[in-house]
Amino acid sequence: IGGAALAAIVVWAAQASRPISWGEKAMRWEQSSPSLFYMSAFFLSYQIATLFADIRSTFGSLNDIWRIIVPLFSAHGQLS
Repeated sequence: IGGAALAAIVVWAAQASRPISWGEKAMRWEQSSPSLFYMSAFFLSYQIATLFADIRSTFGSLNDIWRIIVPLFSAHGQLS
């Protein structure tokens, strides 16, 4: 859900004129200082990629707990 919302916001924002000027500034920055630009781009993309890692880890743990608890109750006929 978070990824879809992020994608929708990016597509909506990319169609405005202000992001186009930001893109032009970013391309000038990329030409004038490539090492700083690519280091920053890597850092930003890494932050976006790991943005939801905590939530995914939490839900993974809850799923593991669910897999342990459900068989205990279903073996006794208390949970279908």
